[in-house]
Amino acid sequence: MIVLESAISHVRRNRDFGVVEARVTLLAKTHRGHPPHRVSILTHAFPKGNDTLRKRLIDDAIRTATFRALRQAERYAPLAA
Repeated sequence: MIVLESAISHVRRNRDFGVVEARVTLLAKTHRGHPPHRVSILTHAFPKGNDTLRKRLIDDAIRTATFRALRQAERYAPLAA
């Protein structure tokens, strides 16, 4: 997956679990030969960490989007004969 652009919106702190939740929108190219498209992921991260909160939210969104793309590719893959 190639991420061309990212934007974070709807950020809120979940006081029950002590995490920050946000909607991350990625402009990503998920498959070879396909044009880039927008992928919106609801993700979370702990407020304290080694990297910036923005980077950790975007990295988690990329991991989730990659996992979803792989699952979707497996679901629609032709069955082996």
